[in-house]
Amino acid sequence: MRIAFFTETYPPYINGVATQTKMLKDTYELLGHEVLVVTVGSEKQKEKILKDGVLYLPGIELKKIYNYRISMPVSPSHLEEVVYFDPDIIHAQNEFGVGLSGRKFAKKYNIPLVYTLHSEYDRFLFYVGLKDGNPLFEKISKKLSDQFLKKLPESADIITSPSYKAQAYLDRQKIDKKVYVIENTIDNSKFLPSPKKDQFRKDFREKYKLSDSTKALVFVGRIGKEKNIEELVESFIYANVDADKAKLFIIGKGPDLESITEMIKEKNLEDKIICLGPVDNTDIPLYLSAMDYYTTASLSEMHSISMLEGMASGLPALIKLDVPNESQIRKGLNGYTWEDKEDFKNLLDKVLNFSAEEEAKLKETTLAYIENNNNIKQAETLLALYEKAINKKNN
Repeated sequence: MRIAFFTETYPPYINGVATQTKMLKDTYELLGHEVLVVTVGSEKQKEKILKDGVLYLPGIELKKIYNYRISMPVSPSHLEEVVYFDPDIIHAQNEFGVGLSGRKFAKKYNIPLVYTLHSEYDRFLFYVGLKDGNPLFEKISKKLSDQFLKKLPESADIITSPSYKAQAYLDRQKIDKKVYVIENTIDNSKFLPSPKKDQFRKDFREKYKLSDSTKALVFVGRIGKEKNIEELVESFIYANVDADKAKLFIIGKGPDLESITEMIKEKNLEDKIICLGPVDNTDIPLYLSAMDYYTTASLSEMHSISMLEGMASGLPALIKLDVPNESQIRKGLNGYTWEDKEDFKNLLDKVLNFSAEEEAKLKETTLAYIENNNNIKQAETLLALYEKAINKKNN
């Protein structure tokens, strides 16, 4: 099968969509399929570039949104390579310039369109200045954004998402279509034990004064409002554990990093809550190997890639309860959920008092869970939906 992805984000840009698209490309090619990725290149790029099955288009950088890059409506000449590729299926991963170009291309050449919804976009209007506290302004801006973001789901032959949240999102937009939920996966091999990781863990834990009995909790991700990091920090503070029992590490960058750092300093808790800042994506497996639990208070996720990477490193997840996603955490198997700071305190007290045998068993079942959640199964499920979309278009 010839598969064309249209996505605004792709490595070296780092986020969940970029990671998933790259992994799918590699997996499909491993399974014998042909793949072309259409994406945005550097903001300095003036002409399109085709390299290793990826068509990079000129774009612009949105500094306000984590330096996210988008492409303006793509001219037909930019997509000549896609015409030559002659895809059997178009898979749109984003809703903006590139994604809408995939929609237009699919319509023009009568190619089935599969669309994956990765975010509840009506929850993120503050990043593009569409929420200023004025109810009338917010109502108008939401209406305009909804009209824009409806285009892809209304046109798609098949809609997928890594979370059941997507169906609720479409229902809010009054789009009467079914969402096929296919959970995100990762390349587990990057997180396997190694002598390099063992040495990193030893050095890291010596540097930050972590004994064998001290539990290191970690959050990895964007340091922004939607990740609810302030609540995570406040919950950890409320738990009031000694530094020799547990420490919280925060990895990432974003607009709220400075305020979170200042909050920790003001409370004189730098010895218990450590902001490590941004870490190169290739080094994330090393940092995770030094930790004991993954934790987050974010309710904005569809299916957190960072959480899955933590699990692949043997870290059970301590996650704030997100009811639409509650099936992603299986109590006592791959982690636990908490609802408020009192609940977090009780949960942290529980895990800190696990016996060595209980802790080892939880790590073992976490690794077993993630091994069963693999990229080959995800790819095969999607391929079946591609066939469904093709049959739907032909009949």
